[in-house]
Amino acid sequence: MNKLLVTSGCSFSSDSQLGESWPTRLKELGRFDTLINESKPGQSNKLIKLRLQYKVIELLKVYKPEEITVGVMWTGVDRTAILTDEKEIIKTSAKDASEEGADYLVPFNFVENSKQLWVPLLQDNSYPELVHKPYYSKIYTKSNAYVEFLIGVYDLQTFLTNLGISYFMSTAWNVFNFEGDSWWTDKGSFERYGKLKNTIIDTDILKDSNYSWIVEQIDFDKFISVEGMWEYCYSINPERDHKIEHHPTGEEHYKFTEQLILPQLKIENE
Repeated sequence: MNKLLVTSGCSFSSDSQLGESWPTRLKELGRFDTLINESKPGQSNKLIKLRLQYKVIELLKVYKPEEITVGVMWTGVDRTAILTDEKEIIKTSAKDASEEGADYLVPFNFVENSKQLWVPLLQDNSYPELVHKPYYSKIYTKSNAYVEFLIGVYDLQTFLTNLGISYFMSTAWNVFNFEGDSWWTDKGSFERYGKLKNTIIDTDILKDSNYSWIVEQIDFDKFISVEGMWEYCYSINPERDHKIEHHPTGEEHYKFTEQLILPQLKIENE
């Protein structure tokens, strides 16, 4: 029996009304004792990474590194988060979160009794005027988003490797080709990119010298052999209504885990 599985991601890694997610499936199929899933709907790669790092540091007070396995599913590069104590921003973001539904873009902090909170930012958020719109209209650039994402991947890989913790990575969709909600609204794109690939970096933009030096530091062998989970789901179920059911179903999570994650971890499904 494996000991502890720690995962993080966005809604693609959270259990939902469509069924159990890949972390839940992996706990069962990989025969782990315990699952700690730090995934939250809409959260950015910055928070995916920070949640994992904080949780791992805490767990190492109890567990040995060899008892921990980490699974990461990165999300859209346009998402981000800011740490702030500005009351109006926090108040508005909390109100937006409550209107959108529980667990969605909720301001939070890792430590208790902190006046500063992490406020998740999402380009496609329905309530953008105070927080989201100024950032995406005046500050956000795709180039900077790519760099932050790649540095985040490298940083987390270095963190886990130095601690001697086993891990694997994947992406919810092809984060370099689809921005915002375009990963599920543009059906034509999936006819081009809907096949399995051995790497997530098969795109001309990453040949740019601004990114290539970072790309060279990343261990892509740690990524499972698929372009993205959504592309995988579309390849095995091309008739689905991707505009309505743009999140994977429970059965798709099961197949994704069985066919891609278990072989990456070299775990046989009994």
